[in-house]
Amino acid sequence: NATKEDMLRNQLRAIRALIQRWPENPLASELSQLAWSLQEMGGGCFMQAKPARIMDLKDYDADEVIVCSVCDWEGSANNGGSVNTDDAVLDVSCPICGKMLLIAGW
Repeated sequence: NATKEDMLRNQLRAIRALIQRWPENPLASELSQLAWSLQEMGGGCFMQAKPARIMDLKDYDADEVIVCSVCDWEGSANNGGSVNTDDAVLDVSCPICGKMLLIAGW
């Protein structure tokens, strides 16, 4: 009787637990790709429920611990987070499911 979002979130949490507890797992990369696909399926509802935090770049701390609201990954931009940059924006995404967690602008 669970909602689609709850089922996706539970699957993502299971994938995160497998990857974190067994990083040398030969299926880790495939599990990560599956997690990204699952997060994309629920992306609209996950984004509405827990949008990425937006801040000024001057307030950004790459060592700040961030928790993914979708799969419960916990880390920082310097410790596992996926960081993308362009000329005006820096964003940090979950390395497990790909959810954008933080956006820092100039």
